[in-house]
Amino acid sequence: MQEPDRTGVEARLETQRLILRPPQETDYAEFLAYSTSDRTRYVGGPKTEDLCREKFDDLSDQWRQRGFGRFIIVRKDTGQPLGHVGPLQDKSGGPVEMTWTLWRAEHEGQGFALEAAQAALKWAFEAVDQPYLDAMIHPENKSSIALALRLDGRHQGDEPHEHMGRCSVFRLVDT
Repeated sequence: MQEPDRTGVEARLETQRLILRPPQETDYAEFLAYSTSDRTRYVGGPKTEDLCREKFDDLSDQWRQRGFGRFIIVRKDTGQPLGHVGPLQDKSGGPVEMTWTLWRAEHEGQGFALEAAQAALKWAFEAVDQPYLDAMIHPENKSSIALALRLDGRHQGDEPHEHMGRCSVFRLVDT
């Protein structure tokens, strides 16, 4: 039996191979494994288990508070959660960022991140009603920079960032 959506927001996107949906408690184990691993080195991690719980709850809270948030990327053929993607607004009234991550290295190089990011980005422009979203990427995160460029992101420069120390800003424009 599938757990009900805890966000109270109906949002579900489908691509050829993926389902994008709000987070569910059943996603937590994969999120925890990712968040406590070295894969989070570019986003202020690895994190403690307590902080992981807080960050995971923030994924759901964003949907309830703002009516939009980051989707969990799920493979259609296996039902396995692969990562998260979508708009993030840390502070009410603050800028909305576009984010993406795959939770395991074994899922890289198969086009999952691009497929998910394209669908979520199209949806996000309508949901947040802004002409652009910025992706804040650690300058050493070459795979995320490559994805930003494939999404036609334009480098806006580097700036300080609360969790990354500094980041490269890539502007994604609604087309």
